[in-house]
Amino acid sequence: MNIFSYFTNTKHKPAKASSAAYKLLLAMAVAGTNIQSATAATDADAMLEQFGLEYDINTTSDPQAKYAMELQRRLMLDVPIYYTSFLGTHNSYNSEAYNITLWPQQEMTVIGQMNEGVEWIELDVHHVWTTGHDIDFCHGEFCYFDSVNSHSILDDLREWAEDMNAKDTTRTAVIYIESDLEDNEYYTDLKNQLNSRVGAEHIYMPTDYKNDFPNGANVTANKATSFPESELTRQHLLDKGKRFVIYFSGYNKSDNHEVLDWIFEDSGKLNGSRVWEKDGYPTSSSTLNITGSDLIGYWQDGKSVIGLHDVHTDDGRFRENAQWSWSDGEPNDAGSGEDCAELRTDYDDNRWNDASCSYTRRAACKWTGGSELYSKDNSAIYNLWSLSASTTTWAGAEQACQDLGSDWHFEVPRNAIENAVLAAIAEEAGVTKVWLNYTDSAQEGIFTTPSQR
Repeated sequence: MNIFSYFTNTKHKPAKASSAAYKLLLAMAVAGTNIQSATAATDADAMLEQFGLEYDINTTSDPQAKYAMELQRRLMLDVPIYYTSFLGTHNSYNSEAYNITLWPQQEMTVIGQMNEGVEWIELDVHHVWTTGHDIDFCHGEFCYFDSVNSHSILDDLREWAEDMNAKDTTRTAVIYIESDLEDNEYYTDLKNQLNSRVGAEHIYMPTDYKNDFPNGANVTANKATSFPESELTRQHLLDKGKRFVIYFSGYNKSDNHEVLDWIFEDSGKLNGSRVWEKDGYPTSSSTLNITGSDLIGYWQDGKSVIGLHDVHTDDGRFRENAQWSWSDGEPNDAGSGEDCAELRTDYDDNRWNDASCSYTRRAACKWTGGSELYSKDNSAIYNLWSLSASTTTWAGAEQACQDLGSDWHFEVPRNAIENAVLAAIAEEAGVTKVWLNYTDSAQEGIFTTPSQR
């Protein structure tokens, strides 16, 4: 089909494009412009549809940025949760959407937040005797004025999990519960509601960890199990058919309760590696306002979770502001045949481009000879990465890395801090373009890491 037929066919008319952009493409069609040289071969809307992300398709912001962000999420699927760069919400339940009127910190339901891209949810659980419920989600001193019935939030979690399963997405969420419950009966109610409303089939539990990891051998029924954020990956959750893992702080009852078979105990590591927006006075771990320009800097400083307020539809903090990987407008397969990712230190804050695999570049090499493949310490990360000694095509990059030693392999940064360190290494060497082991050569638009092939 020629370009004029393509864009005048209503089936292909870009529903989300601006009228100006559409008119420009149509004018190019009339002039006989070649579609390959005029537009990107990778259709971002089509990729979002393939990923099952109906929400991203139906909202109106830049589909290219949404596509790049989904690739970035998938890039980190097999990275331990502690070393993942992801976005959350602070006091996720405290939303106008649940009729909170006193000092709401969110605008959307929990489902809306997760559809927007939130991957870490915070719930403060209390017993509020005035509501007549065993447990509610509410914000400290405001509980007696404003609270959300736990049923509403937990039903939302189940609905979202079932929707993600139906659409076969790779989305998951970490749920953090800050507990102020005082009696065992309320913990029993929490466990029962997790079972009846969220569903055991959607939750990765300590008993799963016991069966799946050597370090889980000591897991004992009704006993606290520390959250294994340095081992557990979101890909592992998906492999087990799960959408959530839950951990909590504030549990102060006897170490003999069945709720401990459902929820991990806060180890302090992940909570110690997060920053969040705060009303009133900021603390060492919180700030009054987090803008889009702050996000990547926090991740590069070693934070895992950034807890945001007032997440809204087409929130730029979940689109272009959070892209530490791909450059704006990338990957686009411009002119076709751009199937291999490169890091560019001379353009767009050390972000990535897709290029022809036949070009020659130095390759990104990672040392895999130790037990610790990830770190939050810049000097340790620096020792894990290097560049190949010589330039090579993408196909020859693994051998070029092997020339450094048998434990060196062609790799790709999996989080913002690794990308920053690799870029610094390249800049020190005077190198402006570096091959990354990230390609869509097997299937157009689906970029994969070595472990995902």
